[in-house]
Amino acid sequence: GVQHIVKLSFYHARDPAEPFQIVPLVKDHGHCDELLVKSGINYTILAASHLMSNPFVLQGQKLRSAEKPAVLVGASANKGVNYVSPNDIADAATR
Repeated sequence: GVQHIVKLSFYHARDPAEPFQIVPLVKDHGHCDELLVKSGINYTILAASHLMSNPFVLQGQKLRSAEKPAVLVGASANKGVNYVSPNDIADAATR
């Protein structure tokens, strides 16, 4: 059977005061995290803020075809964001 669950969540997903709670996926992560906490199963929740690959996946074609310098638009609404590499998340998840 399952002995331990490693879940990727969102930074402060369980904090109702977090400004990103307006994003439905963040609330969904928080709800799932709570279910996992209450499940009695051993778990690790990795709470990342933003994956650094997402802007490049979502805006890559625009960046490649844009006049230089290209403009990268982030999702931080002019707030500081800590981007993390998916490779680093995977490394932490497998330890």
